[in-house]
Amino acid sequence: MLEIYIDDSGKEQDSPSLVLAGYLASEKAWSAFNKNWQGVLDAANIPAFHMVEAWRMGHAYQHLGALGRNQLIQDLLSCINKHVEYAFVLSIDLDAYRHWFARKEEPDLVLTRPYHFAFHSIQLLIADHIYKWRDDEDFSVILDEQGGESARILLDAVDQNKAFVATKRPHMRMPKPRFDTDLRAIPLQAADMLAWLSRREDYNNRKGVDLKQAVESLWLDQALSIPNKVKLMGDAVLETASRIMAQQLKTAGLDS
Repeated sequence: MLEIYIDDSGKEQDSPSLVLAGYLASEKAWSAFNKNWQGVLDAANIPAFHMVEAWRMGHAYQHLGALGRNQLIQDLLSCINKHVEYAFVLSIDLDAYRHWFARKEEPDLVLTRPYHFAFHSIQLLIADHIYKWRDDEDFSVILDEQGGESARILLDAVDQNKAFVATKRPHMRMPKPRFDTDLRAIPLQAADMLAWLSRREDYNNRKGVDLKQAVESLWLDQALSIPNKVKLMGDAVLETASRIMAQQLKTAGLDS
């Protein structure tokens, strides 16, 4: 059994992009990963890893100092590289998304919320990878719990998404994902790191930061040093996606 853990980074109000990202490995590999990862955290006296707090040198990280914090991140990246098989990154340009998915007549339509769109897009990215390369293996997808989104609405829409995909690839499998917390599911902490680093790369790039001088870029290179699929959804991709969604909404009778 393969397990894929996915977390998100970036809010519509205060970020130029929304990223969903994470890692794939076998159950056996994740079991070894959990022991390795938690051992690194225990040695640093950190109960659970959160990249944004580590970057800000939050309270739990102050005793390490900047050098100790950096070493902790290096050790965790080594843990990822040692145990994980594959990485997924989906990054959505939120300015372009707002342009192509603005629905003034129905602003509360949940299907057009950025996270909902990203949620279904990452499912397709994962399912396509399995379809092409690991079709003989069962897999599950675990995402970090969402405080501001309805898991029921997200999961109810999965079957609709599967039906749409089946018209093009009838044998593609899309098991219904589940939500968990990063305290119960330790690999979500690694997914959190990858999602934050990917979003930070976009932020730095937009700000004109020399990426060769940014330690975050070095960390991202290490986080993606295994085989990976990175999908950047900018203006052209989102225009096409908006037209497809508009047709789906029309077919479903949700466009009026």
